[in-house]
Amino acid sequence: MRQFIRILRMDLVNLFSNPVWLFMNAGFPLLLFFIIGNLTRSHYGDTLSSFDYYAVTLLVYTAVNSAVMASNTFLENQIKSANIRIAYAPIKPKFIFETKIFATQIFIWVLMVVMALIMRFTTGANFGGIPGLLALGAISFFASCLGVMVACFMRSEETANMLVSNLIALFAILGGTFYSLEGFGSVFVMLSNLSFVKWIQTGMFQLIYDQRSSLIVTTTVVLVLLGLVMMWISRKVFKVEDYL
Repeated sequence: MRQFIRILRMDLVNLFSNPVWLFMNAGFPLLLFFIIGNLTRSHYGDTLSSFDYYAVTLLVYTAVNSAVMASNTFLENQIKSANIRIAYAPIKPKFIFETKIFATQIFIWVLMVVMALIMRFTTGANFGGIPGLLALGAISFFASCLGVMVACFMRSEETANMLVSNLIALFAILGGTFYSLEGFGSVFVMLSNLSFVKWIQTGMFQLIYDQRSSLIVTTTVVLVLLGLVMMWISRKVFKVEDYL
């Protein structure tokens, strides 16, 4: 366990010391929040403001984007060279990718907490409070497991990033992260229902405005279980010799 914690600490230092990753996962979503929230303010009513909508959707998007971050931290060339040294050390091989899952989840969750507080104190946006943040942390775990599993199969940074990025973007668009698809007709509504992002966001809104937690709890539990399954698959697929 001590070895796991040491590797996890090293991964966290790498993540929090990278200004590009800090901007892409906190600065950029905050810019989108303020810009789109102001531009679409007149499109929303008093009960649900544009800032409320984009606070939830962009926080969910940040959580789901953990898949891309986890894939990067696992296969990026600079980090991979350090991991190769770890691979030769007398530790369990699974520590190499499992620490990336938990480091990414912690990194993204801390950024989401900071973003949520900024959104709350600057615009009064509602994100569901502590239950909402816990749900976002669970979603980040699922996404991190997804990114690492894809990386274990692809074994190439470029291929894994392209696949994961496109997959996350597709689910985000269908889920209505940037603009709700309900106004585009029944076909788009049906396609939107295929995205787990849509169910996460719907569950968050039910938690905030209806005080109903059944959907977000069910969705979160399912995603965590799927994350554990993907972690198990990664253990079966990952081979140190292929990683080297």
